[in-house]
Amino acid sequence: MLTPLTPSRIFLGTGGNVKTWVIIGFAVLSLFALAAGAAFSLYRYAHSPIDASETTAVVWIEPGQSFSESVSQLEKANLIRRPKRFRWVALLTGTDRRIQAGEYRLSTSMTPVDMLDTMARGKRVLHKVVIPEGTTVFRISEIMDESGLLPREAFLKAASDFELMRHWASRPPDLKVTFFPRPITFKEG
Repeated sequence: MLTPLTPSRIFLGTGGNVKTWVIIGFAVLSLFALAAGAAFSLYRYAHSPIDASETTAVVWIEPGQSFSESVSQLEKANLIRRPKRFRWVALLTGTDRRIQAGEYRLSTSMTPVDMLDTMARGKRVLHKVVIPEGTTVFRISEIMDESGLLPREAFLKAASDFELMRHWASRPPDLKVTFFPRPITFKEG
């Protein structure tokens, strides 16, 4: 004997409680709506400036510094709000593992994605220092000290380190700043 197919038998198989399946379907749709809402909220956070006031701060990321330490540093400088969301944005974009050490000028008018991109690409603050041709090492140390970039004593100590100077002279493409207009060759002895 054939039995007519009812909607409950077509969609649920031969048995089952329609109420149970409706509740499960509602739960799945609710979870989907919550996930979509959370994703949209995170997207808005990631692509909206923290604050329109354009508060600017200079942040120094140390070599080997953890991402958590960097986030704490940004929060202390009042550059970010909601650090957990900031971490999620970094995790989802993969920038949490690509932050480079250096000095960065960041602003609250930047979006979290822009801040992360700046630090991941290494768009550091560049300082311009002009050293005229023929300037002595002692005068260069004074110029560096006056610029606030490097104390005189530290420059003189580095300049008298033969191994460091030989490394610099043998690898000019790696230098960000060239102290002399022509390549330098050092001779031992």
